[in-house]
Amino acid sequence: MAIKRGVLLIAVMITASACGGPHAGDTTTTSTPAAVDFSHIPGQYPPQATNVPGESVAPVGACVSFDGPSNNATLRIVECGSPTNGYTVIQRVYTPDQCAPDVAQKFYMNADEGQFTACLDYAWKSADCLSIGKVTAIRAKCEDTTMPNREKPLKVILNTTTNADCPTGGFPHPVRKFTVCTETQ
Repeated sequence: MAIKRGVLLIAVMITASACGGPHAGDTTTTSTPAAVDFSHIPGQYPPQATNVPGESVAPVGACVSFDGPSNNATLRIVECGSPTNGYTVIQRVYTPDQCAPDVAQKFYMNADEGQFTACLDYAWKSADCLSIGKVTAIRAKCEDTTMPNREKPLKVILNTTTNADCPTGGFPHPVRKFTVCTETQ
């Protein structure tokens, strides 16, 4: 698999503890912990524009990893659930501002196919935590205290714009109207 270089644009996601109930107008639907499939969250994948380059480098739905400094990062497709898999490509667009505003990362590339941006969400799995840094996210055992900022996904709440119904915080996606409830380890 060819390694491509690009520019990583950091999107800010806020993790907060739950406080109070949902905002007025929110209707929530919660999936049960035993049935959570974090790879198929309704509404996670925005519509894909046609003719956006990068299909061979960052296909929508691919599990990816990137390394290096943000001004010269490498993006590569990895096996879903592998130790380096921290992100999933949820959309490809021409410019970073076209990504859904609530994605975890935006990765702009100038590949052989042309210029595009890979819009990325965290690659949550029920059995693992993610160790989330400023630029990277990698899979980690939840009990591994050597890995910083470990977040364990607990459940998904649909039709919400906040993490108010998450008992210990989470990652809201207010534009796509779902929240991944997590627990800091």
